[in-house]
Amino acid sequence: MVKKKKKATPAARKKRALDRTSSEAIRKLWTASARKGLGAGKAFHQDIFDAYFPALEKKIDANLAAGAKFDAEAEKNTKQVANDIGAVCRMFTKARTVSKDSFDTVFKFMKNHPLCPGTGGAGGWCDIQTP
Repeated sequence: MVKKKKKATPAARKKRALDRTSSEAIRKLWTASARKGLGAGKAFHQDIFDAYFPALEKKIDANLAAGAKFDAEAEKNTKQVANDIGAVCRMFTKARTVSKDSFDTVFKFMKNHPLCPGTGGAGGWCDIQTP
């Protein structure tokens, strides 16, 4: 006999709201989207997180402190750009793990993404010097 799964209630299906005032929450959103774009069977090397995340969180904190709002449009654009970064990394990596060198190249290239506002395509949320 096969047991039927209980359907989630509407309240349980509702997504947990993103904390738009936390650099850690915004960074986690970016990471999840990049991993989604990278796809199953591949991963980012830990060196990428160690090199990029401190500067990324510092930039996000500075923007939030200056009064910038990480609104729904910024969230949507961040997810899309991160997903695309993951997809491009997947294309350029034969190995299971994306190296920091490969990520560096893709990150610099993706600063010209049309959804990134600002000069040279670098958005205000991720406009950091590449390590």
